[in-house]
Amino acid sequence: MQKDYLKKCDPEDVSWQNYLQNLKDVAEDACAENSELHLRIVQNIGCFNEVAQQDIQICHNDIDKKTEEMLKYIREIETEEGTNDELWEAFQCLLASLEIQCYASKSSERCGYDAGDLVLELSRSTGFRFRCSVASEEILSKLLALLELELEEEASLNRIMASE
Repeated sequence: MQKDYLKKCDPEDVSWQNYLQNLKDVAEDACAENSELHLRIVQNIGCFNEVAQQDIQICHNDIDKKTEEMLKYIREIETEEGTNDELWEAFQCLLASLEIQCYASKSSERCGYDAGDLVLELSRSTGFRFRCSVASEEILSKLLALLELELEEEASLNRIMASE
């Protein structure tokens, strides 16, 4: 059976239009020299570069370790039941959330609280939640449990996924 993946990426879909409009609005605000967002980015850009140069690989390695159990679980389910798009949507949501969480954490550590807060604010204002909107809460909970996170880290991840 062939799937029609175009339906998932329908450019006429209002949620895609809203997501793309949010990205455009944030980019325009970031480029407006007198905006608060622009000033915050300028204040932190050098440090963000340090995070990108020195900490991103640490984030990727940490995330790879955390996602091994999720991937193993997904493969077991798919071996028994076949391809499961809901599992992969939840996995993608968690993966992106882990990346945001790590980048925000490393930015806070290296650059101060405002830098980490700015990373989270940008993910919220660009409509990051759109990436998680199709993920089943039940499946997210199952995958999240596989990560065996500390309570604080799990709470932070849940806030990111909920775009709080």
